[in-house]
Amino acid sequence: MLEGEITSPLEKGKGHGVVGDEDFVERVRDRFLKRSMKHREVPAVRGIIGQVAPTKILGVVSRETGVSEEELQKRGEREVGRGVLMEMLYRYGGLNQRQIGEMMGADYSSVSVARKRFQLSCRREKQVLGLMERVQKKISQG
Repeated sequence: MLEGEITSPLEKGKGHGVVGDEDFVERVRDRFLKRSMKHREVPAVRGIIGQVAPTKILGVVSRETGVSEEELQKRGEREVGRGVLMEMLYRYGGLNQRQIGEMMGADYSSVSVARKRFQLSCRREKQVLGLMERVQKKISQG
């Protein structure tokens, strides 16, 4: 006879993603989650899809913008590429705003302001949105 209560494995996975063996999770990921990159903004989905190394994100943004990695990380720089980098590090790199700030020589509140400014630019300027979409595509290609 068992003493105590047995916790359901479904409770353990609740709110954290897909419950199942590795093959099942991979099938769900491939079939449902890779279709729409916008779902990466949902933390649980971000965890299921996986994170991209910050160094890879930095390299992709550098190549797509034509701005060196050093310049993108330079404190005080207000280049669009820096905004793209901050946004992609947050969405795909699994970094929080404090960590992004440490990487880029800024405090977390500056990262928050820069990300909001960048998101506004995406809504107002087609070329900025196009840049972000190109970077997203390159990042998602692995």
